[in-house]
Amino acid sequence: MGKKFDITYWLSDDGLERIRIYSYDGNTKAQIAALMGCGLSTLKKYEKDDVSLAKAINAGRDELLKEIEISAFKQAKGYYKTIIEYERVEVSGNDKAGKIKPLETVKRVEREVWVPPDWRATSFIMRNLKPDSWDKLKNESVKAQAALADSAFNMFAIRMEGQDSDDDLGG
Repeated sequence: MGKKFDITYWLSDDGLERIRIYSYDGNTKAQIAALMGCGLSTLKKYEKDDVSLAKAINAGRDELLKEIEISAFKQAKGYYKTIIEYERVEVSGNDKAGKIKPLETVKRVEREVWVPPDWRATSFIMRNLKPDSWDKLKNESVKAQAALADSAFNMFAIRMEGQDSDDDLGG
């Protein structure tokens, strides 16, 4: 028979906070159980017996999912980002003899740059939040692209026919 698992530490405030962090880090229940030093079945048993354990796991997951959701919306909409660059700048100064001497220094420059929306993030969000309207829009877009491709092909075919007849006349 295996060693008996002691849950007392894990039900303390420190233990519950560690469990919340394990969950926030994206660990599965099986991984959390391993980090706690017990099996998955043991974790599930204690989770049923003590609501605070289940709340800690769910709180970590909810926090992580909210952070991912915010990040996905940001990616889908586009955003401004501050970048830091360092530039060489020439300055003139006097040396000990009083002669003007060109000097170089490095200057820190902060710039705001626009990060454009990511269509994959937009597509993911729309498929999950508004699947009916997104599928309808997507189908209309596919139909429009197919019609455009057909008309482009027809124009190409007509043009090729015209070239064939010119070759016949000239030949």
